[in-house]
Amino acid sequence: MLSLPARAFLPTLMAVFALVLPTVATGAEPPNQADPCSKAGKNTCGTNGVGKYVNYKFGPRWFGDYRKAVPNESDPTFCIDLRYWYPGKAYKYEKRSTTGLKNRDGEKISAQKLRRMNVALWRYGRSNDVNQQGAVMMYVHSLMGDGAPGEIAPSAGGSGVLNAYNRIVKYAERLDDPIEVTVATAETLDVGKATKLTVRVRTTKGNAVAGVSVALSAKGASGLPKNLVTDGDGSVTLSYTPTDGDGLRVTATAAGLPANAPTMYAPTSTSGQKGGAAKSGQRLVSVAVADKSFVLSEDVAPAKATVTTEAAPRSIAPGSASTDKITIAGPPTGWTSPIDVKLYGPFPSKESIVCTGTPISAQTITAGVGETISPATTLTGLGWYGYQITVPTTSSVEGVTTPCVPDEETVVVQVQPTVITQISSNLVSPGATVTDSVLISGLLGQTVTVQAALYGPFGALDAPNCDGTPVWSGSFTAAADGTYVTEPATLTTPGYYTYRESIAETASIKGVQTPCGELSETTVVRGDPVVTTKVSEATTAPGKPVFDNVIVSGLGALKATVDVKLYGPFATKDAITCGGTPAWTGTVTANGDGTYPTEPFTLPSPGYYTYVESLKAATGIAATEGVCGAAAETTIAKYEPVVTTVASSNAVMPGSQLFDRVKITGVGSEPVTVRVDLFGPFRSRSAISCTGKALSTVTVKADKDGTYSSPKTTIPRAGFYTFRERVVSSALVRGSKAACGEEAETSLGMPLIQTGRTAAPSSAIVAATSGPKPETDARKSVGPAPTSIRINALKIKGPVDAVAINKSGEVDVPTNIKRAGWWKDGAAPTSKHGTTLIGGHIDSAAAGDGIFKKLSSAKRGQRITVTLKTGKHVTYEITRVQTVAKDKLPDWLFRRTGDRRLALVTCGGPFNSATGHYRDNVIVTAVPV
Repeated sequence: MLSLPARAFLPTLMAVFALVLPTVATGAEPPNQADPCSKAGKNTCGTNGVGKYVNYKFGPRWFGDYRKAVPNESDPTFCIDLRYWYPGKAYKYEKRSTTGLKNRDGEKISAQKLRRMNVALWRYGRSNDVNQQGAVMMYVHSLMGDGAPGEIAPSAGGSGVLNAYNRIVKYAERLDDPIEVTVATAETLDVGKATKLTVRVRTTKGNAVAGVSVALSAKGASGLPKNLVTDGDGSVTLSYTPTDGDGLRVTATAAGLPANAPTMYAPTSTSGQKGGAAKSGQRLVSVAVADKSFVLSEDVAPAKATVTTEAAPRSIAPGSASTDKITIAGPPTGWTSPIDVKLYGPFPSKESIVCTGTPISAQTITAGVGETISPATTLTGLGWYGYQITVPTTSSVEGVTTPCVPDEETVVVQVQPTVITQISSNLVSPGATVTDSVLISGLLGQTVTVQAALYGPFGALDAPNCDGTPVWSGSFTAAADGTYVTEPATLTTPGYYTYRESIAETASIKGVQTPCGELSETTVVRGDPVVTTKVSEATTAPGKPVFDNVIVSGLGALKATVDVKLYGPFATKDAITCGGTPAWTGTVTANGDGTYPTEPFTLPSPGYYTYVESLKAATGIAATEGVCGAAAETTIAKYEPVVTTVASSNAVMPGSQLFDRVKITGVGSEPVTVRVDLFGPFRSRSAISCTGKALSTVTVKADKDGTYSSPKTTIPRAGFYTFRERVVSSALVRGSKAACGEEAETSLGMPLIQTGRTAAPSSAIVAATSGPKPETDARKSVGPAPTSIRINALKIKGPVDAVAINKSGEVDVPTNIKRAGWWKDGAAPTSKHGTTLIGGHIDSAAAGDGIFKKLSSAKRGQRITVTLKTGKHVTYEITRVQTVAKDKLPDWLFRRTGDRRLALVTCGGPFNSATGHYRDNVIVTAVPV
């Protein structure tokens, strides 16, 4: 570290500090200011290591380490005396103790600071990174406390030094406690049982030291490596297996860990002024390391041997050989030992077996971990025998003797009879009897009871099982080898039946059970099936599916296959035949009596179709054929044309003509006739009906899909008219009838609007008499009725009544000329579409001015307010005022479609005294605001 370049500079620098911080010490100075290794503040003795010079307010200074100043010191060294002479090779540096170390101001350096200093040197002070070495130098001086205020400033070295300094401080403070090595393992250790071992390198406070190499040596263990490196948690966990019952010993050694204080070197040369380097030279420190070890000693329990055994075979005939399969687990891999195998017997029962006295066989064999087969032993006497195995105890393995005697270690020597059987007949009719012949051999003088059972009925030869309740059972006694016959069993239900015999097991007799469903033991009772059927739909349409319900009886439990064929189409029922290629074929499997549906089939075209079934003959099953063209098996597919229609106009003047546009789809190959009836006139929508005599009836014929126009009909007078269509039924066409009063099929013979001087006729309002109608019904209600109207700009205000078309073919208006009339068969104010029509008188010869007297004076932009029955107000703005002849009224006045608007109508134009009417109508159009 640089001393000041000249004594003359010192007073000036100190004076500046005195002015700024008069109460803070500036740090000690060497007694001799003439640094022989300094020129212009830089080291000339060639001992600078890795670092850089920095110029700041304290002058030029070396931020880094020193190298080659101390003989035989290979690690970088760092000065601990700020401002003292740069280190020189000739200063005769010698190692000194750090105990009681003080800085040049006489302040003692604590053991904690020395430990942190050495940790920093150990972790960061041995690099060739300029910024890192500069940061270590600053950290060492910060611990020594030998700088003036602001002099130990890591930021002076730049951001690289500052960042490295912060890392060093954090690391050194975390590891400022003594570091130790520990080894831990499971509390209980067993030979051959794998377990875990954990090596940790941490401070006494538990802070991890990562990346430390640790050497391991172990006795009594396998699987441990010789070297490891600690992870980020300062630990490594390893798997191993104890191998020696004498114990486990593991030694872990971490070499080169940081000691509790660094190594310090002091200059000893006394040449030069005032004691030379010994007084004025910097002291240096380098990293000090130490090895840390830990020895783990643990007891290891011997492995526990476990033995599982199985005698084979478990039952043998007299004079046969027996062996024991012995499986040993628990000892370590590679273990072998002599074991004892003893066999005791014979005993009259398994429960009477004991393992005392002299065994009939005693063998010593060598066994290891895994499976070993004992030598064979021949057994002659009838009765029970039992094996017992002994594994001896050693220092590494705790032996075991098997119990006397587990079930799997028993052997029974028994007479083993043979049973061969034959049923009396393999095919019988319902009501017949069967028996079973049983040939028994190998009894060797023993007497046995034979149980016989007959199971069934089953649907097929491969279907029998013998788990349920038999249809017949019996038994007989066999005292010697020979053939025995069971009692007869009567069979009534068609199906397959099978015998099964068994002999119960005893101490001296091996149990026997014959297989279930052997061919020699099986018979079938014939079935005489009857098949009846029913088609799913008697009448349907092309493109729709049908299926057949096949009803089978007389099969009993037998399983049979039914072939099903569908023939068609045929033009008439009399034309049905069941030859040639069917439209569909399939099969159903009948699992005994029951009803079985066929797969659905979609009929491709119109006509008659018929199902016919046949049941195939099989063993025990007679064939049967269905009847062609049976009524229950026949369906007819008729076209179901779809008809949609639209009247030619929704409003026309009386005397005009109407026709219907008829769109027909689904015609197919059969011509379709559509009858079109026109009903009317009706004075209101609610009065529309399709009963009684039609105004006109016409027909439309279609031989293909398309749109057709009906003949035109002249409407005689004002009112509502509605078309209704009927598809005329024929041999291959299903008839249908449209709904009455559909919106698209309803037209209006437009009425006049007479609101002049003559007295108004009485109101003609027809109430609806039918129930709710579909959305397309022209008779459907349109919304809440208006109850009053107000036009402030014209001083028009008055109540509104609901009106219809009167007997004179006019839109009725109230008799009271101060009231307006809302045509209820138009749109309501709340409707989303169409015209809300309100009419009112202009005047009356008898009653004076009517409610709409000033309507002809209306202007664009003026507001109209209509109040509804619900109390809601709807506001409109006038968009047009026009005068038209009464017989030229626009049809939009009467529409419930199109734009939403309000139309106010009264009389206007010149008055004709001869007729008592004004010539024209005044129409004020407004739109909702």
